[in-house]
Amino acid sequence: MVIPTFNGKNHLERCLNSLSTAYPILVVDTGTTQQESLDFLQSIPAKYPKHAIRVITTPYAGYPTGAYLYAYNNFPQEPIVTGK
Repeated sequence: MVIPTFNGKNHLERCLNSLSTAYPILVVDTGTTQQESLDFLQSIPAKYPKHAIRVITTPYAGYPTGAYLYAYNNFPQEPIVTGK
């Protein structure tokens, strides 16, 4: 799962709190400038130890579509297949 964010501490926190630990999560920061949001991004691994969350910063500042493309091109993953 890819979650783009830009100065969105409150939205991101609610989003992460609602997600299952079953899937890996890639949070793509698109150039956050607010200190509160930057602090939250840095705290994610400690705050959500049971989740497989990776936080990266992309050069596409404030551009969500660029965040998805950056994640797709730089962090390929095998498809996740559930069920038997």
